Amino acid sequence: MGSSDFYEYHKSNESAKATYDAIVAEDRTTYGRNPYSGSIATTAGVRVVQDNPVPYAVADRLAQEQIHSFFMWEACGAIAVAFVPETARRKVTAQVKVTAEDVAQHSSLKEAVYAIARAKTEQRVRAGETFEDVRVTKQNNGLNVKDNITAKYKTTTRATEGKTQTRYFITVQGAAAFRERPREWAQGHISQAAAREALTKTLLEREDHANPWGGTTSSYGIVSETRRESGEPLVVAEVALVSATAEVEYSFVKLAAKPEREGWLFFGWAAS
Repeated sequence: MGSSDFYEYHKSNESAKATYDAIVAEDRTTYGRNPYSGSIATTAGVRVVQDNPVPYAVADRLAQEQIHSFFMWEACGAIAVAFVPETARRKVTAQVKVTAEDVAQHSSLKEAVYAIARAKTEQRVRAGETFEDVRVTKQNNGLNVKDNITAKYKTTTRATEGKTQTRYFITVQGAAAFRERPREWAQGHISQAAAREALTKTLLEREDHANPWGGTTSSYGIVSETRRESGEPLVVAEVALVSATAEVEYSFVKLAAKPEREGWLFFGWAAS
């Protein structure tokens, strides 16, 4: 048994507490008074973090920033979410360039794109506006939808150093025989002659190599693999990111002096 974080948005004209009480009552109808139901009903009340309504995307970011200030068995948080008419929203498309050094400072290419895009928010926001969100745009080629990110890579190859060694393996003949990865290195033979001798001896001793329903013979072969004595491959290839360009869309909203509240975003830790 442990805890799991939750983020629940509920449209409501009521106060945070009244909305919370209604949600808990509904959850208890479903789960009873199970103290580990994993629902909001396992929290001990609600604490309003933001009473002045903000756009949902802003509320979501704030909740994720505040989540670690809350704990299981304690009150959950609530943020007022504003009603945002489409006419109050302005969208801007821009190009974001990312280098390999930028990516190295983040967990992924996409994380680097978002970090740089958010850092440039102040350059694009207008007076009286609130930054709502930024997202990488999508491209649809008719087969699939993917992020609109174009990356450039460089490939380098280098030969490893050291003496080589070769092993010979017995395999079933056929089109797939030469595509199969050889078995354990220790199972290989040090010479082709040794492999042929082992193959002949093995086949003569076996009674099940022939298929009684498809013929009286079976076909086997010998393949080889060469590597360094250290176990390294003969050649190593590396692919590295050089740079990337992403198309992102910024969203800004211009709210009224007293925005209309549309609902509440609840968040916290549920016992599960």
